Amino acid sequence: MNLATLARVGRTLLAGAACLALSVPVHAHGGTYRGPGDTVPPGGSGRAGRGTGPPTPGAPTGLGSGGNAAGPTHPTSRSPVTTPGGFDPAVDLTQWSFWWGFNKDPYLRLKSRVHSGAVRTGSGDWFLGDGQRDQGRDTLRPTAQQIEQEVVPALLQALEQERDNDIVTGCLVALAKIGEPLAEDGSSGLAERFAGFLSDPSQEISETAAIALGILAHESSVPILVDLLNDTEAGRARVQTQTQVDQRTRAFAAFGLALVGARTSRPGVRLTITETLSRALGEQDSADRDVKVAVVVALGLVPLQELGEEEAPSGDEPTPCRRAQLDLLLDYFRSDENPGLVRAHVPTALVRLLEGTPEAWRGFQKLRIARELLASLKPSRNEPNEVVQSCALALGRLGDLDEDKVDREIRAALLAVPEQHADQQARRFALVAAAELVHGARPGADTESGLNEVSAHLAKTLSRGKSEARPWAGLALGVLGNGLGNQPFETRLAAENALALRHALAQEKSDSRLGAYAIAAGISHDQEATSLLLDRLERTRNDTTRGYLCLGLGLLGAREALDPMRSVVQRSKYRPELLQQAAIALGLLGDKALVPELIDRLEQTESSAISAALCQALGFIGDSRSIGPLVNLLAEGKSTRARGFAAVALGIVADKEPLPWNAKIGVGLNYRAATHTLTSLEGTGILNIL
Repeated sequence: MNLATLARVGRTLLAGAACLALSVPVHAHGGTYRGPGDTVPPGGSGRAGRGTGPPTPGAPTGLGSGGNAAGPTHPTSRSPVTTPGGFDPAVDLTQWSFWWGFNKDPYLRLKSRVHSGAVRTGSGDWFLGDGQRDQGRDTLRPTAQQIEQEVVPALLQALEQERDNDIVTGCLVALAKIGEPLAEDGSSGLAERFAGFLSDPSQEISETAAIALGILAHESSVPILVDLLNDTEAGRARVQTQTQVDQRTRAFAAFGLALVGARTSRPGVRLTITETLSRALGEQDSADRDVKVAVVVALGLVPLQELGEEEAPSGDEPTPCRRAQLDLLLDYFRSDENPGLVRAHVPTALVRLLEGTPEAWRGFQKLRIARELLASLKPSRNEPNEVVQSCALALGRLGDLDEDKVDREIRAALLAVPEQHADQQARRFALVAAAELVHGARPGADTESGLNEVSAHLAKTLSRGKSEARPWAGLALGVLGNGLGNQPFETRLAAENALALRHALAQEKSDSRLGAYAIAAGISHDQEATSLLLDRLERTRNDTTRGYLCLGLGLLGAREALDPMRSVVQRSKYRPELLQQAAIALGLLGDKALVPELIDRLEQTESSAISAALCQALGFIGDSRSIGPLVNLLAEGKSTRARGFAAVALGIVADKEPLPWNAKIGVGLNYRAATHTLTSLEGTGILNIL
């Protein structure tokens, strides 16, 4: 298929697509699935293996008494698994902590801070936790020799010898994160190993092998993933079935294609992936919404702008390929016959496809995308709630703060959402989206009026809005402050917003709102908030809130918080949420004494929730000194759970990418429009994998 006909073929494939069933029973682990449904935050039960970590602090933990995981979390049979609808009304998904859970990675960038020794305090001296001066940049980064000679052999040995799901899946994902150089003929030894696990009797292992091929991101995996997604005879042979490739495996294959396409520089590979995804979006067979959602998300991650540059028109306009992708997605979005849950992911995909395009070309595409999203945001359209939510989120990343007509319309629409829509989630998302407009600001553009407008709206909501909206307004002011700190703007508004947040920090009595203000102060780099955060940390008893206060101090680089946070870690032996947040905060502060203590805790604990917290903290810190003890724990640990988490931690420490591989999917996502293969409270989605 040539580039010029991609959109036309996409329209043909999508024509007459039937609505997908939105509520079907699911059976997993030998019983009826009783989870909260599709709309759930990242996290899960704290099981090892694929590394489902503890839920976002403030979210339901899924833990039983004693802090142990409440049962298995992944399908184990090879029978087809489908997805139920609805969600547990007891889970309040409008909490700001869910948004932070999906979007925190670009703000934390923990591993790069630890490796570089970056300082946020402005001090010229960077004393590490054990009293030693940092002797240079990158001293804590694992060396290539360590990874090649210690980490990879240990993971490969465990993969060959173990049969426990936790260990096998943990090793698959860890090895995929680390990667390997291709052979001279372009083949990949790891890809061949991973493909062998596609036929494993455990559905969990089989689908993990599919996503591992994507995380590995070798082009040699594309034909395998294409066969799985297309449910071809070759794909069925891979998973050893005569009926059909499991829908979960197909969805994981679509996400895997997205990950390969996002990293490859070869135009032909991207085109193959995009054509495959386009056909899958238009198919009218038994594909369920897990597959459709995965395909839409994937299309937004495989831009075709680099294809055929030698054939591109003169000037700034890129080749027609990107335009064809936009046409395909817009056509799908416009059809009310398509499921709202799937349509809800189109706005995010459209905005992602505009990233990095030349300004002259982007301007026209921005206009037509904005027209569609603004129309769907109007109450008169009566769109499903998840579509309205996604439009609000996407407009925040599409617009900016200048005086162009379309940008004024975007601002006005976002600021009007609280008055025009009853859906609480759309109202909350609109607050953050308005703040994110700051990231689209162009040098030299007239942004004063737009900045004043957004700042006034957020400050008013923070001080006089409904109690449920205030933490979102505070978080949004933090997002705005973060953007102001990275742009050549005047500092008046940044100072006023910081003052409003400090006032809220000092006066707030609600633990939930206090946590939001702590994060906001941290991401906006307000050093003057340090003493307030320390005072609230000393006086607050709620574990979740104390964790956020620690994280805020860590983001600020507050060295004076070292001793208080060390005390928190020492006293949080059975409190996983607080332990994880405090440990990550100490990692942000460069506390070298922390890693041995965390390793010792991981070796001793019998709680999967604590293991998950320790694993995430060790992995996110990325200190090379954790490699030896983790390798030993993987080989000789007392329990399979601890060994599985050791594999997970090794993969995070030695990851080839600076941010988690699934951050490119999760950041900016409307998690209220989720399927179980995307994210679930039980840890069955790709965004739940560490």
